[in-house]
Amino acid sequence: TGCLPLEMQKTLLNAKCPEMIGNDIVDLQLAAKEINWKRPRLQSKIFSENEQEFLQLSENPEQLFWLFWTMKEAAYKAHQRRFLLPRKFNPKSFRCKLHLSESAESSGIVQVENCHYSTAAKFSENAIHCVASVENSPVKQQIFSASKNLKDELTCALAAHYKLSPEALKIEKNLHFIPQLIIGGKQSNLPFSISHHGNYSAYVFAVN
Repeated sequence: TGCLPLEMQKTLLNAKCPEMIGNDIVDLQLAAKEINWKRPRLQSKIFSENEQEFLQLSENPEQLFWLFWTMKEAAYKAHQRRFLLPRKFNPKSFRCKLHLSESAESSGIVQVENCHYSTAAKFSENAIHCVASVENSPVKQQIFSASKNLKDELTCALAAHYKLSPEALKIEKNLHFIPQLIIGGKQSNLPFSISHHGNYSAYVFAVN
């Protein structure tokens, strides 16, 4: 495990689940070809009445549609990891509330049942990337606009940040199909998330 101190190794292997995070990225050009976001039936299926009203009043409803979508998807990933839930995504049950929305970034809250997730999104001309977390913990994130091996990029970044050997790290899915970090053959609860869509991909992980 490289030169990482023993206490830090224990921290990574025993990271607490309440810090769980999720992310989602949307390639806007591909999304425009895949989905007709203007369809009222689609909007009513995935958005609350309040969210639909925001769409109708927005100066940029297409961007807001995909912002809400990435907020819901990122929060769903964090929620699933937090409670080790089987895969079942009902986007309408994840309610979005915006705190700030500007041309290049946005922040907000997503509520599902009695749980709340803080979200932070970044916009580029052709993509939206959103990160959701329980405690708004500090994170490291990276967005790629070209084809990359995302798992390799993530393990290299984790190794560099925590002074580990990349060969000691692996990413494997558990029984709930949730990616987990394996350090030296042992499962770690270090919060991280990966996402890919079209020409874009991104990772995010919690930093201590």
